[in-house]
Amino acid sequence: GSYKAAFNLGKLYERLGDREGQREAFRRAIELNPGFAEGHLFLAKLYLDFEQNLDEAIALARKGIELAPESEFAPLGHYVIADVYSRRGKPAEAQQEAARGRALESRHSQTPGPHSRR
Repeated sequence: GSYKAAFNLGKLYERLGDREGQREAFRRAIELNPGFAEGHLFLAKLYLDFEQNLDEAIALARKGIELAPESEFAPLGHYVIADVYSRRGKPAEAQQEAARGRALESRHSQTPGPHSRR
């Protein structure tokens, strides 16, 4: 199977409100392509949103950032990590991660080309 098909299925499950289907589809996308940064980042966000395994959310977010540090989705990873730090009473670390996310976002908003898909 295709990792992109699995990822798109996960996004469909998200629209349908099926968290379990979403989680399984994003996991499958990562299994099929361990280098797929978006899969790691979206699964990290899912874990964060539903407060499931926040350690895994951080690990997935870090992996997604590591795989594609300049991706338009990398800020999401920084925001996930910032949110977990905030929930754990680490405001300085949270602010630092959030600042990294904002810096990346501002770079992307100033760069025309492949990042401006919308």
